[in-house]
Amino acid sequence: MEKLGQKMRSINFYSEKNGKMVCLHSRHARDYAKYLEAQPWVERYEAGTPLSQELYAHISPVRIRSAYFQVPWVSDFLIHFADGRTGIRELVTAGGLRRPCLKNQESCSK
Repeated sequence: MEKLGQKMRSINFYSEKNGKMVCLHSRHARDYAKYLEAQPWVERYEAGTPLSQELYAHISPVRIRSAYFQVPWVSDFLIHFADGRTGIRELVTAGGLRRPCLKNQESCSK
């Protein structure tokens, strides 16, 4: 997820499924787009789709800075599945999943 309008490196990738160029912001996103291109369960996908701020109310604010809820964000991928469903996919590195331990926690995931 990225802040809307944030300047980033752009990688243009031609998508056969979408019939147009898709603008991505990392090699990992390009690789994932190539993966989506090869999947029969993906009808089409969009990169950098703005998330509805109205839905922020459904997100638990625990351990999230309140300022993050004040700005618009975009998803890495909005996927339109062949069966009519839609889904959001966010790309993150293993390091991005690590969280610092709180002092009152007995155990932390590593």
